[in-house]
Amino acid sequence: MKRILSFTETGIILVMITLSSLFQFLNPIFLSPLNIAGMLRGMSYSGIVSIGMGLCLIAGTIDLSVGATAGLSSVIFAKFSGLGFIPAVIITLIIGLCVGLLNGTVITKLKVTPFIMTICMMYVLRGLASWISNGYNIYPLPDGFAELGSLQPLGISWTFIIMIIIMIIISYFLNHSVWGLQVRAIGSDEDSARCTEVEVDKIKISIFATTGLLAAIAGIMLSLIINSGNATVGIGWELIAVAACAIGGISLFGYEGSMVGLFCGLLVLQIIQNGIVLVGISPYTQQIVIGIILLSAMIVEVRRRRWLNMDSV
Repeated sequence: MKRILSFTETGIILVMITLSSLFQFLNPIFLSPLNIAGMLRGMSYSGIVSIGMGLCLIAGTIDLSVGATAGLSSVIFAKFSGLGFIPAVIITLIIGLCVGLLNGTVITKLKVTPFIMTICMMYVLRGLASWISNGYNIYPLPDGFAELGSLQPLGISWTFIIMIIIMIIISYFLNHSVWGLQVRAIGSDEDSARCTEVEVDKIKISIFATTGLLAAIAGIMLSLIINSGNATVGIGWELIAVAACAIGGISLFGYEGSMVGLFCGLLVLQIIQNGIVLVGISPYTQQIVIGIILLSAMIVEVRRRRWLNMDSV
């Protein structure tokens, strides 16, 4: 039993199976191919943002500006779409990268706490996005952009495929590279990592830069789907990302976690949101349910670690 529970993904997989069975019993449409495809597409945007959040949490830090970065990226992408698809993408990715670099640099060099820095950045970016767009959607995007947004290779949304590819790449570097070992070392004990000559500041800056870049990708993807740039894109994504990470077994205190667990956490949130709608429960209860599940996940995680005699986190 201890060997089974030592895998952080065990509990969340059981929860996922239980919820799926329950919603399928209440509404047979739940596990239909069309509904499953919709759920996979729906989790793609916040999912890519959650990958960056997962990296931050594993390193013992946090970025609450990811949703705002996605919103600004949506506006920037639409604003420069007249230059063509490739130039607009490049400019938007550079903006997202610069946001992440700024976050990381201020946090590491000026010693501002990640919570304060990224929450301030969230307000700055939201205001900047609204100012650029004058509070209106920037639409429509040039001809051809909407067709890109509706692509479904192999019958699956291209946004989901991109999310999976990014997860595989990040998972590889996290588990099979020196950089990944250093990220976990910082999350385990930053002071000890410094003593072993880990370049903590550089690693942290690289994490925030990656997070900003991923948020920009999410903003671009959603803009292509809705065929416009919207300053409100990404509102609440930072909380969804934290919830998905926590539910998926990524410790909110650093070191522990995996992309497999994160995927399961995202899927559980999507199952809840979709299932609530299908069974006719008011969508306003979604956040209540997510909050309860998040709290339950934290309680289960603490109890699991104590039962396994693991260090307190």
